[in-house]
Amino acid sequence: MMTTILASSFTIASAQKGRQCQQDGKRAHQECTLNNQKGCEILNLTDNQKAKFEKIKLEGDKKVIPLKNELNELSARKTTLMSASKIDKKAVNKVIKDMSAKREQIQLIRTEQHISMRTELTEKQKVMWDKMKQNRKHKSGHKNKKHRKPLSNCCR
Repeated sequence: MMTTILASSFTIASAQKGRQCQQDGKRAHQECTLNNQKGCEILNLTDNQKAKFEKIKLEGDKKVIPLKNELNELSARKTTLMSASKIDKKAVNKVIKDMSAKREQIQLIRTEQHISMRTELTEKQKVMWDKMKQNRKHKSGHKNKKHRKPLSNCCR
């Protein structure tokens, strides 16, 4: 009986922790969207600049989404290969190289987007843009693997 009570309380605590992680994810997405709106306000973008930014972003996203899908497929393939009873090291290495190539393509597209957007800005806006980029890097330090929480503490 005592074991049942402990097990059920652990299950409830885990579920609450999972909901909190989902809420944090939603909150992070909302903050990201708000930051983009704040960024437009801080930069004081014209309607023409906003339209060009949207067009640049849309064109980039059209290229990036299929690459991300392929990257996800490669990741699943790698997981499958790694869970086999006898691991084919050659096949795993090939998948890893393919994943690296996809990541490189995505990074090149994003860099091109950044350059295209930056060319639309005035000198004053470029200074503000650079400051905003630096602030984002400092705020998002948790994305760096060195600063991540251990898996045992994450969303369990």
